[in-house]
Amino acid sequence: MSKRTNANAYFYWGLLFLCIQLLVVIRNILSGYLTFFWYCDFTPGLFALFFFLKNEQAIKGILSIGLIGQLTYSALLLYKIIFGISLFGYIFDFQNNFELISTLILHFATLFVIIATYRVKVTYKSLIYSFTFLTILYLSVLLFTAPNYEINGNYNFIYYSDSLSPHLQYYTSLWIVLAFTLIVLPTYYLQMLLYWFSYGRKIN
Repeated sequence: MSKRTNANAYFYWGLLFLCIQLLVVIRNILSGYLTFFWYCDFTPGLFALFFFLKNEQAIKGILSIGLIGQLTYSALLLYKIIFGISLFGYIFDFQNNFELISTLILHFATLFVIIATYRVKVTYKSLIYSFTFLTILYLSVLLFTAPNYEINGNYNFIYYSDSLSPHLQYYTSLWIVLAFTLIVLPTYYLQMLLYWFSYGRKIN
């Protein structure tokens, strides 16, 4: 693919994510949910921005934060839609089909990013972006929201985690380190594997 063709593709990917972000805004306004602290609620706009800027490592850095969580949520939601059963006690409460469909599209956004960038080699620079975005996300939630252990207000599980909080006294204080170690790094290496399988090249 030529650089010009690649640039055109990134422009159209940027438009797609801009549309997804608009869809999120409409969904949240109609549902009366006017907070945008969840990763999924604002990252389509960031993906759009960095696709327009052709900043591949920033895209991959943001992707490393949410890929696993977003695809897991999508899988659980699809299972609920198809079989009518909520796995792991996860509760889905949608007011209408528009809210359901828009939420599903939103959570597939990270899959779209993978499709757009799996042939781009992820580098250590993406980890710098990941850490920076994690820090901004963390500080934004702590500064502008009140501690909440309910799912609707426990943004990005910063205040509480069913699996970790009972075992870690300072879970919230350690959230950036935990998220980077347990989520970002595995996804970073997953992206390296996808690149390797795509090109059959040795990962340095």
